This record gives sequence, structure tokens and C-alpha cells, in this order.
Amino acid sequence: MTHSHSNIESTENQEFNLLESLSARLLYGINRNELEITIQDLVKSYILVKGASYLSLDIDHTVDIPTQCQSAPLHRFLLAGIQLKESDLFFEWTHFLKRKSISFPVNILVPLMEWARTDLNVANFMQAFLGPVGQQLATLFPEFHILSEQHQEHPLQFSKLDQRLYAFEKFRERNPENAFNYFLQTHQELKDPEKIKWLRILHPKLSQTEWNALQILINPKKIQLHQELLYLKLSVDETAFKNQLVQFHYYLSENSLDEYYSKISPTIEHSIRLSPLRFMTTQENFHTYLKWIQEKELFPILLTALKEQAYIELAIACFEFLLEQKLLTEQLALGNLSHGMDHKVFNHCCVLWIEAEQDAIDLEAFLMFIRHEKLFWSDEVLLKLVALRNSKALQRIYDFNVFWQLLPYKINPNSLQIQSLPDECKMYLNQQIHFDSVLKFRKGIRK
Repeated sequence: MTHSHSNIESTENQEFNLLESLSARLLYGINRNELEITIQDLVKSYILVKGASYLSLDIDHTVDIPTQCQSAPLHRFLLAGIQLKESDLFFEWTHFLKRKSISFPVNILVPLMEWARTDLNVANFMQAFLGPVGQQLATLFPEFHILSEQHQEHPLQFSKLDQRLYAFEKFRERNPENAFNYFLQTHQELKDPEKIKWLRILHPKLSQTEWNALQILINPKKIQLHQELLYLKLSVDETAFKNQLVQFHYYLSENSLDEYYSKISPTIEHSIRLSPLRFMTTQENFHTYLKWIQEKELFPILLTALKEQAYIELAIACFEFLLEQKLLTEQLALGNLSHGMDHKVFNHCCVLWIEAEQDAIDLEAFLMFIRHEKLFWSDEVLLKLVALRNSKALQRIYDFNVFWQLLPYKINPNSLQIQSLPDECKMYLNQQIHFDSVLKFRKGIRK
């Protein structure tokens, strides 16, 4: 959050004069060779000194923008959060920035961008809130090009695979048609494994027209690429989907899923990912399918597919099955299971898990399940988790501090249960980041 700061200190005013000085250099003329560096100095001075907070993400760049300055304590708090990489803090902040249609205050932009350019998971939720100056900075400076909407329209300029995929995904989100045309123009420069990853980015918004154009890529000799394209076909061709649905249910009823999947791909891992999980529609389907997955020891592969396809009905059935079979352990990537759950379903699953296993619960597995930034704890989950700390059996095995460090980020900051929490549950990382400061910030962004 930002606060109006009408009486800015004189030292800051002296620095603002630097901005006017740079503007004068442009106004009265400079050597052509100095033009680029002068522009860069101008942008950096504005960003590092003025601390503007934009009123709209879509603001006209030619209009004067009212400037605000963060209070020093808040600025120090946010810098400490960045240093400690407290992604939960900033993930939730973006939710409220979006609601209010504002971007990050500019005097925190540079540290945020330094973090985001090295962690694309963080960039994924931060980029939309960089604002006009953030985009200007990202476009000007090579180290920030991965965050620039302009540069993302040319993904192949990036040397690293993860950056190319990130750039193309953002391009596709903003401008689906142009991104698709870019893929058609450049796909021959991609090796098949990377081409498949680009196709997966195209998949969620794939139209019938786009599918028709993609058929030029179909080549039965390139097995994995061919199979990926057939999978894409199921999202736009209703007849093809229904035919596959009938086949799946036939083989499921005959207990012959091995035979079904062998028709899709020579590798079972690839087959499971390529079969739409929404083929299953009843509890009986779920149970039969999950029993087969258990027999084949394929839960890790299924959980990966669940994260990709975000099919919540199967995620719930899978959780209940794993709980019943006592398979909720740290050997499985349980974050993939909770990834697609909404708040109500997630918290219901947490309560079921704690109640069913009590002091036999695998807290490493539980931590993976609850860790994602978008998942918040209900008061019921909070109280049950706090109560677990009294278990002597769990105390001997686990360090509860990892949960207490998460607690101020995950609970309702206005919860009536906060006052009753034991002091041992209130984390203190340093003078800036501690239980009370995190809750104060989370309450503030809700105003």
C-alpha cells in the first residue's frame, strides 16, 4: 500500500532536481551519441527517486501521473520481504492490486524486477502489475527483457528454454491470434520436444480455425508430436472427443486400461498425460481408475496430469482414495493435487486428513499439500494444525517452525482466533518480517 507524502524531505527534492536537469538536457540539446544514455538516466532517476504509484494499469502514458511515496517503514518491510523471497506476501498483494486496478509503487519496482527475472514463477504473477514505467524499464534494459511485453512477442530471442516458454505463454495470454501466427512462422526453428511444449501453451485457447492450421504439422513418423496434436484435436473436435470417451469407458469396464493406453502412446507416462481426465464422470469410474493407477504405481504421473488439466472432481476423488489407502506421503508431489482446488475443497481436505491420521500424519506431505501461494487456511484448519503441536510423537519427528513461518501468510488476517494463538506459533524472522508485521500489511492491503 502507499501513502500520500506531501512534505517530501529536502534531500529528496534535491534529487528530484536531477530529473529536471536531465529533462533540460533533452530540451536544450545533447550530443546524438549521448541520447540513449540520457534517456536511461531519466528513467532510472524517475524510478529510483519519485516512487510513483499508478492509479490505473491502462493509464495513458502521455498524461501526468499523480505521484505518491511509500512510508519508509513500509518500504523497508517490502524490501525485507523481497530479500527473504516471501512470495506469499506479494502473491496476495497482486490480488488486491488487481481489484483496485493499480500497479506496484515505482520505488519498489527495481527490487521486484530483480527478483522476478531470476524466478519465472514469481514473474508469472507479478508482471501484470509492473505498470507503464515497469514496462518501460523492462524494454530498455536487457536484464529485464524477459518481463517486457514488447520483447515477449519475439520469444526466440531468449537463449534459455524456460524464458522462451514463459515469453510465449505471456504473448499467448495477451494476444492469442498474433501468438499463434508467430508459432506458425517459427515452428520449423524448434526441435520437436520444445515444439510440443509450445503446443501445450496453445492448447487452452485453441480454436477450430487454429486446429485446422495446425494439421500441417501432423506427421505419423514423428510419434510424440503426432500424439500431442491428436490430443489437441480432442479439445476442438466434439466427435473425436466422444469417440475417445466411448473407447475409454469400454476399456475401463473391461479392466483393460493397459490396452487402451498402449493405443495412445508407447510410454504409459505420456499416455496418461494425453488422456483427458474428464473422461471419468462417476464415483464408480473414479474408483476403478484409481485402483488401476495404484496397481501400476502411477500416482506420480497422474498427479502431474492433474496439475496440468486442473480437473477438480478427479482431484477430490484422488485425495479421498489416497487418504483411504494411507498413501498421502512425502513420496508424492501432493502440491500437484491441491493445485487445482478451490478454498472450500482444499480446507475440507485438510480437515479430513488431520482428523483421519491425527499424530500419525506425515507432516512433510501435509506441508507440500498446503504450500501453494493461492491456498489459504480456514480457522478450522488453523486450530487443528496448532493442536497437532501437542503430539509428542510428531514433536520427535518434525519441526513445527516451518508451519509457524507460513501461518501469518495463510490465515485470515482478521480471524478472531489470532488472539488465542500461543506465542510459540508467532514467527519472528527479523525486525521487519514477523508475525505482527505480516498481519498488519495483509490487513492494510484490504482497506
